Amino acid sequence: MKKETAIVSVKIPLTEALNSLAQIQNHIEVMDGEIPDSLIPDLNTAESNLTDAVDRRIYLIDSLNSQINYLDSLVKYVKDKKEKLEKAKERIMNDTAERMQASEIKEIKGSVKGFKFRQKGGVESIKWLIEFNKIDNVINEEDFDFVPAEFIEEKTIKIVDKKALSEHIRKVGELHCAKKEERESYLAIV
Repeated sequence: MKKETAIVSVKIPLTEALNSLAQIQNHIEVMDGEIPDSLIPDLNTAESNLTDAVDRRIYLIDSLNSQINYLDSLVKYVKDKKEKLEKAKERIMNDTAERMQASEIKEIKGSVKGFKFRQKGGVESIKWLIEFNKIDNVINEEDFDFVPAEFIEEKTIKIVDKKALSEHIRKVGELHCAKKEERESYLAIV
C-alpha cells in the first residue's frame, strides 16, 4: 500500500473546497464510485488560470487519497482485531475442551448455555486398507478411429462399487478391505 503525504498548497476557498468534496463523496456513495463530469473541476487548457484548475483537481485527488489511506488502515485494524478475538475464543474453547477431556466430562451446563462434546456430522468415513488402481490408457469408443486397431487391446476388468461397499462397511463395521472410522468430536456451546 503506497502512502502519499504530498501536501499541495492550493488557493481554493475552504468552503468551496469542502462543499465540492462533500458533493463528490455523496455521489461516490450513491453511484458506486462514479462521479458526474459536472463535479470534476474543469481543466480547460485555454483558460488563463490553468494553474488554479490543476490545483483544484490535485486537491480533490489528494483528499480522496487521504480517505483511501484512512480506510485501508481502518480495514487493517478491523481484520487484526477480528483475528485477535477469534484467537482468544479458540484458546478458551481449546482450554475448556482439554479440561473436560482430562476429567472425562461430556457436558457442562451453565445457567443459560453450556459446553457439550458433539460428533461431527455426515457419514462416518471409511479407511481403506487396500489400494484402488486408477484405470490408465483407456480409450473411449469415439476415439477408436484415431488409434490403429493393432494397438487396441480388449481386457476385462473388475470394478469395485465403492459407494455400495462403503454403505455395507458402515453397517457391519469392518471387512478385510476397510474399516469404519469414528467421527471426530468437537466442543460446542449449547
